Amino acid sequence: MKGEEVEKKEEKHTAREAFTPEQISVVLSRLSGCPSAFLCVPDVDMAVRSLWRTDKTDKTVVNKEEYLSAIINATVQDSKGNTKRVISKEDGRYGQNSPKTEVTGIIITPAAVNGVVDMQGCCPYTRFIIPPKTTHWIALLQRGKCMFKEKILKAAAFNASAVLIYNNSSKEDTVTMAHEGTGDTVAVMITESLGKDLLYFVEKNETVWVSVSVGSRGPVKNLNRGSLVFVSISFIVLMIISSAWLIFYFIQKIRDTNARDRSQRRLGDAAKKAISKLTTRTVKRGDKETEPDFNHCAVCIEGYQLNDVVRILPCKHVFHKMCVDPWLNEHCTCPMCKLNILKALGIMPNLQCVDNVAFDMERMTRTHSSSQRVALMDVSSETSVSVEPLTRSGSSQLLSESELTHTHTHRSGEINIAVTKEWFIVGSFAVLSVLTLCYMIIRATGNNYDNTASELDSIKRQIFLNSHRKDLRHSAVYGVNQFSILSSQQFKDLYLRARREKVPRYKPSQHGHFGTSPYPRKFDWRDRRAVGPVHDQRSCGGCWAFSVVSAVESVRVKDGGTFQELSVQQVVDCAYKSQGCDGGSPVSTLAWLKQSGEKLVNETEYPYEEKTGVCRVFPRGHGGVAVKDYAAFDFSGQEEEMSRRLVDWGPLVVIVDAMSWQDYQGGIIQHHCSAEHANHAVIITGYDTTGEVPFWIVRNSWGTAWGDEGYAYIKMGENICGVADSVAAVFL
Repeated sequence: MKGEEVEKKEEKHTAREAFTPEQISVVLSRLSGCPSAFLCVPDVDMAVRSLWRTDKTDKTVVNKEEYLSAIINATVQDSKGNTKRVISKEDGRYGQNSPKTEVTGIIITPAAVNGVVDMQGCCPYTRFIIPPKTTHWIALLQRGKCMFKEKILKAAAFNASAVLIYNNSSKEDTVTMAHEGTGDTVAVMITESLGKDLLYFVEKNETVWVSVSVGSRGPVKNLNRGSLVFVSISFIVLMIISSAWLIFYFIQKIRDTNARDRSQRRLGDAAKKAISKLTTRTVKRGDKETEPDFNHCAVCIEGYQLNDVVRILPCKHVFHKMCVDPWLNEHCTCPMCKLNILKALGIMPNLQCVDNVAFDMERMTRTHSSSQRVALMDVSSETSVSVEPLTRSGSSQLLSESELTHTHTHRSGEINIAVTKEWFIVGSFAVLSVLTLCYMIIRATGNNYDNTASELDSIKRQIFLNSHRKDLRHSAVYGVNQFSILSSQQFKDLYLRARREKVPRYKPSQHGHFGTSPYPRKFDWRDRRAVGPVHDQRSCGGCWAFSVVSAVESVRVKDGGTFQELSVQQVVDCAYKSQGCDGGSPVSTLAWLKQSGEKLVNETEYPYEEKTGVCRVFPRGHGGVAVKDYAAFDFSGQEEEMSRRLVDWGPLVVIVDAMSWQDYQGGIIQHHCSAEHANHAVIITGYDTTGEVPFWIVRNSWGTAWGDEGYAYIKMGENICGVADSVAAVFL
């Protein structure tokens, strides 16, 4: 029985410890980073027992929308301490349990054990070799095979100031790592591309200094195409509805105003005609109007005097002519009984007399009818008319002119209030439209419509780039310009689209140049009027086309021709082996111009459109400038010889690393760029070796608002920014 129980326990234990092929592969991958000489039973046992933990590799992430990004500023230096490359990106994300502080140090990767490097840092024997006198260093590890916490603790055991963990997939950006229990070690995840860039320089035994600083709070979402279309369509629809409503409203207002004006004019004409038909008479001695107890005129509240002219209305009411005529012109009704004289005289029987004051008085008359006394008398040539004016109920006081005016003012106030309400509705609708549009934009841009993150990135980048100005005289100055609102990646994607091709090294002896002829210490093709105005490529990545066309324009003047602005768009659209605004190679473009015999036409015939279009073909006999030949060489280490060729051949087309040029404002560029990552095409128009720091004069294609009126200056002699690695000249 005991034997059976033991057997069952063993079966139960075996079932619990059975692993799937996928799980076994995880164990093997866990151990693959360890050199085979160090593998032993305890290692395998430890790996197997931690399988369930390892199976959840790097999935301990915080599933929250909000996170804190990290700005990675890296400077690559060679063995002599010269700066070869500068990287500045907001590509990092602080871990959930990481201190959110700034940290600086050199990058160190795991050391090799028996020729094997465990970049994931998961092998139990992972170690780091720290150079002497190194106080601050940052570990660079790859995501995968084990948990974030294990990676961070291994680096912390060697006193790392921080750990950068780069992603193992280019499809995913970064995640917020969960790594509770790692203490005060700063942990940041970076993108795969940035991690591999840093690893590339470390493997070349170059020193990589990295500064990690606090960035912006996420999520950071750019305005994608779908969001842009949504916002645009919503805005257009909103504006169409608003415009249609406002147009309809104002048309209706204009129509009402015109109708009211026409009605008033018709009433005025009819009133004049009616007044002319009314009977008038002059008060004579003995008429009842002259008696002391006779009632006064109901309009002016004054008694009748001898020789007063009175007007007799169809209702037999009598008033002073000078008092009642203006009233009739305006109101068309009797002041006493509200009889419409136009209807009574048959002039406009169907016309309504629209008079607000008359209606108000009529309502008041009906309300106080018990207090009104009207004396009607027959009118003849021998008798006069006696009228008892309108009075208030319970009082003998007559209605004064001020009370009538108050009635009119009250009605006018009602009209003004109505107009004010209408305008209030219009204003409210406009404000609501604007607020709705703002809400849609904010929603479409992921609550990050402002450029706060880009501006902060720009400021930190400029501080970093200007940090060497204390050590180097005449150093470049970096500040705010038209590109400061762009992130480094956006700037690269838009403007740095040139490709460098491998070219042969220049050998003076093979080209008949031995450097014996004297050359000027300072030279500039602008002084010979051979260089045209600075262009602006704008959002098209056609720097390679601008540089080639500019060189052709200048060489034409050098050879004795007149300056002619040639078509850049023709090269963008037609150049072989190019992608138009998405990039191209100056060397390939010159080869295409030579082999095809394509003539560059005038800019006015083929104007620049800032986009890639369909190539337009001109007849073979059409005028233009053709390229007879070209030369392309590597002048690295021979910049003095390169300056001589500039004088002999004309402006030179070069490819440079322009990542740090985003914030350039002037001065001589002496650092912050490398020779390995060429990405931008420019032309060199001259040089100056008379000062303390010799420099090249470089014409860019980013407009005159950039740099020194569109120009930059690069230190000569050290292949700064790779200026001498790929140099091309044009021959016509």
